[in-house]
Amino acid sequence: MHKVFVLSLGACLLAGCSQFTTSKEERMSLEAAATERGDAYVNCVTQKGLSYTGQGSSEISTVMQVATAACQPALDSFKSAQDAFLKTQVMLTDKALAASVDALNERARTDIAGQLVTKPAASSVAPAAATAVIAPTAPAVNSAPPASGWTAEQRIYLDCMKDQAKKYGSLNESATAIADVAQSRCKSYLGGTNAALEQEGRALAMGVAMDAKLSKPGS
Repeated sequence: MHKVFVLSLGACLLAGCSQFTTSKEERMSLEAAATERGDAYVNCVTQKGLSYTGQGSSEISTVMQVATAACQPALDSFKSAQDAFLKTQVMLTDKALAASVDALNERARTDIAGQLVTKPAASSVAPAAATAVIAPTAPAVNSAPPASGWTAEQRIYLDCMKDQAKKYGSLNESATAIADVAQSRCKSYLGGTNAALEQEGRALAMGVAMDAKLSKPGS
């Protein structure tokens, strides 16, 4: 009888006896609580991260470090709830808990990167454009650049496109998508309908974005 008890206890420890002492309803409740707190953590990191990128940073790894640090209380709350849920399934929860946290951080990272290339133009402007004074001019004509090159006002638009492409070039998005975002942010400096200037700006942005991708480690 003693030997049977020892064998049963060993099997219980390996399988996690807690799953046999918690009802299905209790497990579902614990899982729902963990899911809710996990979503709250992801939302916190995403919002903090987007707020930080609005201050000029575009390096996702740096953004994530700052955002996750700011959302530590939300992460602690998730860990507590997730650990309670995992203990209804296994005795040792460390690896499963770490995997759960990694999955949440990856969700937040994906959300931030996705919103960076789809959100509407911000009120801030590129450094070159911020210091320039644009004099009222008539709408530009749809023509190629003059032999002497683009005017100072037109260069503001091109500089803006270049700066925006540099800002988002490290993201895992196509050069075309990054050029679209740059155009949405810089179109106020286009000075009217000018297909040649817009084409030049898009080509410049795509080139900068491609250069940034090629310079990334492992490219």
